[in-house]
Amino acid sequence: MTEREVLSNLDLEVLKAAAKKNVRLTFDIIHGRAAFIDLRSRLIHLPQPPKRVTRKRRSSALLYYQNAIQHEIAHALYTTPSIDIGTLMRTKPGIGNILQAIEDGRINRLMTARFHGARLTKRRFERELWHGVELTKTRYVFWRAFGVLSALAEGYTLRRAVSIYKADTLPLIRLLPAKILHKLPKLRSTSEALVLARAIAAIWNLHEAPSRSPSRKRPVGSTQQ
Repeated sequence: MTEREVLSNLDLEVLKAAAKKNVRLTFDIIHGRAAFIDLRSRLIHLPQPPKRVTRKRRSSALLYYQNAIQHEIAHALYTTPSIDIGTLMRTKPGIGNILQAIEDGRINRLMTARFHGARLTKRRFERELWHGVELTKTRYVFWRAFGVLSALAEGYTLRRAVSIYKADTLPLIRLLPAKILHKLPKLRSTSEALVLARAIAAIWNLHEAPSRSPSRKRPVGSTQQ
C-alpha cells in the first residue's frame, strides 16, 4: 500500500476544507502511535502504510486512514489551538483526558453534519471496524466512561453509548447532573467543552489519570448508600 493510494481515497470536499486551513499530512510515524495533529503547525502525522497487505486487510487499512485523517482534519477545523489539550493531559490528566474525549466527539459531530463523505466514512468505520477499537474492550471502566462521554458529545443516545462501552459505566455517568448530559451534544466550542470537562472531573473527583489497574472498589465520586 502506498501513501498515494491512501490519499486518493479521501473525500474531495474534506480535502478542500483542509487545504483552506493549510493542513498538511506526513506519514512519519513508524510504529506504536496513532495519528495526531499539531494544531499550531497544522501538520497531521500518520503511521506509515503497511507495504504488504492482503486484499481484505487493504480495504480495512484504507478505511482506518480515511477515518483517522478526517478526524484530524476535524481538529484543524473546529478545535481551538490555544487550548492545548496535550499539555492539559500531562499537567492535569483528569481534566485533560475528559476534555480529549468530549472534544473528539464534538468535532466528529460537526464534521459528519457538514460533509456527506465524512458521514459515510464514519458510518462504515463504525459498522466494519468499531469492534476493534481498544477503548470499547478495555477492562478499565473509567476509560470506557470517557468513551461514553465522547459518544454523547457526538450525538449518540445514552442507551446507544452505554451499549458500546458496556453497562458498568452507568454508575459513573449517573453521577453527572442532567444539565451536563444535555449540554454534551450541544457544545459549540472547545472552550465550552473545557468548562464541562472541569465540572465532570470535579464530580468524579478525578485529578489524575484513572488507574490502568482494574478495581472492585466503588467508583471515585460515588456516595455511600
